[in-house]
Parts: sequence; C-alpha cells; structure tokens
Amino acid sequence: MKKIVIATSNINKVAEYSKLLKGIEVLSLKDLKDNSEIIEDGVSYIENAKIKAEFISKKYGIDCIADDSGIEIKAMNNEPGIYSARFMPGFSYDDKMRTIINKVKDKDRSCRYVCAIAYKRVGYDSVCFEDYCYGFVNETIAEGKYGFGYDPIFYYPKLDKCLNQVNDEIKNEISHRAKALRKFMRYFNEIQ
Repeated sequence: MKKIVIATSNINKVAEYSKLLKGIEVLSLKDLKDNSEIIEDGVSYIENAKIKAEFISKKYGIDCIADDSGIEIKAMNNEPGIYSARFMPGFSYDDKMRTIINKVKDKDRSCRYVCAIAYKRVGYDSVCFEDYCYGFVNETIAEGKYGFGYDPIFYYPKLDKCLNQVNDEIKNEISHRAKALRKFMRYFNEIQ
C-alpha cells in the first residue's frame, strides 16, 4: 500500500485525510515524531501548502501532502484568510469566533472556506489543488459535536446547519478539503 505523509499533527485533519484517501496508508508528523517548526511565510494558501510539503518530503525522502486552509469573510475584506489559524494569537477559537460575529453584525456575512493541497512526490515537482466551501457567518456559535476550527460559525445554507452540526460523512462530501482531496485523488489515480 502506498504511504503518504500528511504534513500536520492536527488529529482532526489526519482523521479526515484517512477517511478520504482510500487505498493509501496515511502517516502524520506525529507518526514520524517530527516537531519541526515550518515557517509558513507564503502569500497564498498554495505557497504555504507547498512550503510544508516540500520541507517534509525532502527531510524524510517520502511523498507528502500538505494543505493550507482558512476562512475568508467578505465583510472583513476576506480576512482572516491565510492567517486563520494565527488570527488573534493566544485567544481560544470561541473568542475568535465571537470577535468575528461582532465584526460582521449588520454586514454581509457571506464567507468561504478555502483549502489548497500540495502533493510533493519524491523526484517530481509539487502539484497543487484548491477548492472552496461557501456559506455565511452564523449569528451565534452553534451547538454541535462535529468539526473543528471555525465550523461552529460556518453556516452552510443547503443543509440549514453549521458545519459542526454535520457528521463526518456529510462533511466529507461538501467541505473545501474534501473537494480539493477529490481533485488530488483523480490526479493520483492517473499517475499510478
């Protein structure tokens, strides 16, 4: 079975990848016992994803997938964007989400999740895939037991729910990461 390292220690992301990458053995940075501090200083999601994938692939001599993702909120000039994970450093996600809800009150609440995936195959240039999930900033932090990050305020109108209220099976059909991974899998199956 093909092995690919996912350049993350985020157990939620690893679980998503493991479910979506059928027929591939998924390893994480925790499996490699890697604590590298990778500087994401790109100016786009794709650049940041490539930085991570290329660093880990070169370090271990193994194929690697990395992603960079974020939430872009129209009323906030598409912020926090590539800085979504680093938005309001030192604050909890609940604090971050409350701040966002207050900033967009009485404004255009449309937003989108963006995910860029870079795949670095040993001996080849990186290839990248990007996709989106469109929704609105919810007026409150929704109660729910699924998802992570900004999912409790990401309202998905087609389901009339926030993404933290949607089980993994449904989320893996509609999410930005799932859509970008499907693009990757089409490419990956073609090169096998």
